[in-house]
Amino acid sequence: MRYSTKIDWWIVALLGSGVGLVLFSSVVLLVRHEGNDIPLGIGGILTCLGVLFISLPTRYAIDENQLLVHAGPFRWRIPVEKILTVHRTNNPLGAPAWSLKRLNVRYIDKKGKETFVLISPKNRKEFIEHLLKVSPDLKRMGDRVERQPGGGEA
Repeated sequence: MRYSTKIDWWIVALLGSGVGLVLFSSVVLLVRHEGNDIPLGIGGILTCLGVLFISLPTRYAIDENQLLVHAGPFRWRIPVEKILTVHRTNNPLGAPAWSLKRLNVRYIDKKGKETFVLISPKNRKEFIEHLLKVSPDLKRMGDRVERQPGGGEA
């Protein structure tokens, strides 16, 4: 099942105004046709395209054995059996998330190291319920979800 990212208007406004300002400045530089202005204008436009390319689309999916996080050209494929915990957070670190109402998904990566990804599914409750359904070893523990090996109840 697919989940779209929750979007905070102020994040879109901040990023949009930054991209818009750089894009406008770049076009002005290109129109002026003076010396070093052309490479700077092209660089600004490429930077704007790069920001959009790595940001869009942002979405998540859960199937019977993995969580897929998709942000532009980047993909995280996390086997559900490798997920250790899931909890709500407002962590502002850069992440494939368009909202600060996030979930911290802590898991074991392909190299056997513990890591995490911050995501912001539009409906966090439905997302967590789906994750619990596909992974019987994940159990609700108060306001978080934790792996309980062997499917034991806490």
